[in-house]
Amino acid sequence: MKREHWSSTLAFIFVAAGSAVGLGNVWRFSYIVGQNGGGAFLIPYTLSVILVGIPIMLLELGIGRYYGGGIISSLAKIKQYRWLKYLGYVPVIIVFCILSYYAVIMGWTLAYTVFSLIGIEIIFTQFSAGYLPLLFLFIVIIIIMFILQKGIKNGIEKTCIVLMPLLFIFLFLLILKSVTLPNAMDGIKYFLTPDLSVLFNLNIWLIAIGQTLFSLSAGAAILITYGSYMSRKEEIVGSTVIVALTDTIFALMAGFAIFPMISSFNLDSTAGPELAFITLPKVFALLPFGNLFATLFFLILFFGALTSAISLLEVVITAISDEFGYSRNKLILSFGALTFLLGIPSALSYTSLAIYIFEMRFLDFMDTLFGTILLPVSALIIIIGFVWFNHKDKILAEINKGTSFKIGKYMFSLWKYVIPVVLIVLLVDLIVSIF
Repeated sequence: MKREHWSSTLAFIFVAAGSAVGLGNVWRFSYIVGQNGGGAFLIPYTLSVILVGIPIMLLELGIGRYYGGGIISSLAKIKQYRWLKYLGYVPVIIVFCILSYYAVIMGWTLAYTVFSLIGIEIIFTQFSAGYLPLLFLFIVIIIIMFILQKGIKNGIEKTCIVLMPLLFIFLFLLILKSVTLPNAMDGIKYFLTPDLSVLFNLNIWLIAIGQTLFSLSAGAAILITYGSYMSRKEEIVGSTVIVALTDTIFALMAGFAIFPMISSFNLDSTAGPELAFITLPKVFALLPFGNLFATLFFLILFFGALTSAISLLEVVITAISDEFGYSRNKLILSFGALTFLLGIPSALSYTSLAIYIFEMRFLDFMDTLFGTILLPVSALIIIIGFVWFNHKDKILAEINKGTSFKIGKYMFSLWKYVIPVVLIVLLVDLIVSIF
């Protein structure tokens, strides 16, 4: 079967930006900034995007377009090291497990959107202790499957082209409201003013790198998958920079929307994940037209989560389809059902049926293991497989096709030596700090 391609470079940028912009920008980025020195965190984060995030994105897109397949089939095409393809299953499994609990959180955002729209107050402790999260998990998986079933152009591409501008508009409207709140400027000042003393803390830099991987969808084989649907007409370098810039802009916009509310209502900026689902709903309840702004906020979270979730499942579908030749629609149905089954323990994590592993709720354990610890492992597998066991000129030549800004051989050194060392240090720090 002839492989589909994105309609244009612009369409690809929308799709790639959609995979990057998600809960990592709007929800996670804001509380990470709050927990790590406010504006000071923006310095290591920006440098991490430039020196780690963008190089990994370039590598993945070059791999995807050069080999024209998912991560498993692409590794299999390195002929003298065919055993490498078995390593390709690891990122696929990691991404699939991330999707299982990510879809649960996505279900929360959909529930909050629906209840905010109809004016019903939702209390997280009561909502999560019941079985409604299971229903919303089922609904979001049906939505993801429906989009993927439509294919690359009519499904993923059209969805991202519609949702990405809406994300920007809704987030901009929320900013307009936030900056008019009392003491809003104090929140913006905290968000942008760096406490340079924290820059001497190595842990801040490692957190920034982890957030970069999470936010840009770098090292998860998503961009290998999306790169495999790129035609030779599309420019990799320029597109990558635009996607990284777009992702960063959305993260900053989220900060401009959330920190004024934190300042105005004297909230704890280091509150963590509960900031979105427990603290901010109380804020919206006190605002004029609070239901409207709550609906906007959770719709932003839902749209961002949706564009990311479809990219996560697409990694699995493309990898298995390319390797074994199974029907795409059958795979979507099968892995959609498996996602729901694996997501059930995460959806029930706050009920009396909760499963605990290492004294963590199942959802928290999945996020810690797959979304935090194993994400650098996935990136290492991609880098080692395609850089250490491959000829450097192949991928560099693919990346440089049709671009006026050529990537030099220095990038190969960055891939082969610098980034693996950084990822190993990050991985060791994560394991030590968590366990």
